[in-house]
Amino acid sequence: MKKEITLADLSTPLIKFGGLILNVIAILISIFGIISGDEVKKWLFGILLCSYILIMLCVILTYSIILISRKEVNDSKNALESLKEFDKNALELLSKFNDNIIIFNKNMIRRTQYKMTLISIKSDNFIQSMEFMKEKFNVLKRSILTEDITVSVFEEEFNKSNKNYTSDLYRHYNDYLKSIIEDTKKILEESLTLKGYQLPVAITLKLLSKVLIDTNNRNEVKVFTAFRNYEVYIEHIREVGEKDFAIDLNTDFSTCLFKDYFIKNNVKKTDKDYSNEHTDFDQYYNCTITVPIRLDCEGVRNFFGYLCCDVLNKEYGDETIFDGREANILSLSAFNIAMFLDNINGFWEQVLGRYLNVDFNDFIYTSFYEKRGKS
Repeated sequence: MKKEITLADLSTPLIKFGGLILNVIAILISIFGIISGDEVKKWLFGILLCSYILIMLCVILTYSIILISRKEVNDSKNALESLKEFDKNALELLSKFNDNIIIFNKNMIRRTQYKMTLISIKSDNFIQSMEFMKEKFNVLKRSILTEDITVSVFEEEFNKSNKNYTSDLYRHYNDYLKSIIEDTKKILEESLTLKGYQLPVAITLKLLSKVLIDTNNRNEVKVFTAFRNYEVYIEHIREVGEKDFAIDLNTDFSTCLFKDYFIKNNVKKTDKDYSNEHTDFDQYYNCTITVPIRLDCEGVRNFFGYLCCDVLNKEYGDETIFDGREANILSLSAFNIAMFLDNINGFWEQVLGRYLNVDFNDFIYTSFYEKRGKS
């Protein structure tokens, strides 16, 4: 690219060399005149000498000013180029992040639909097997077996099939949540990195002990920790399913009964607007987002629990770590989890509702509750 020639580029050599040479000649003439002339000429050449020295100083000063100006212009150009390059890189990172958000959402939807299809097939197979067993034992009832024996055999077979069915649902539930939560953690950490924060994110699934439809009955349900991301889980430091929590005793839970998300940055134990039954929460996090896991269908709101993310910020002072962008990402995951849980609860009721007076949330809660009793 052709270099642009500025006024400074043209004037600098002329001032530097032409002015300097003329002033040197003039000074030499003045000195010669002082040495060889009479008293009047000496005074005259002395004045000229001082003038030429002053002119030379002005030339040097002017030249210095031009050099400084050129340096400032070049520095400004370099700064502008650096800023343009920074903006370009920032836009590229943001564009890549937005692409990753789209991929993340598509993958979630695909996994949700895939798992719901598998559960549907498993449920249909279970129903068909129950119908087959009924026909089989109706035949046995008319045979030599007594009715008591027939019922006993049927119950044994049913319990075996029921156990297999619930185990399969639980396995699908675990596989699904593991992939969703790990991907959510990854995209949230990428979001924070884009802001300049290098902080590990923890993701937690909090379920209700049964699906809540009427918020006025919220005191009848418990909140429990049902799932954590792998890195936190294997540390065995933060509890999973070991405690019950009340909605109204935790600010994030009570807020998200009626709002789309709750955000709190750099929270302290002494904050009057934040309550948490985990009295040692500040050992693990001080910035948090909670979103509801709920689904509205035909005027009915099924409330399954909460999806939470948190970080421990000790490096960035009181800066705003989480904002609406992270809340929206978390809400994408929560919506897909709500779809999955609604689906699995629907099949649970269809298949086992006539036999068991619990929903899938209750099944998960009871599993943890039983483990507490054995520990």
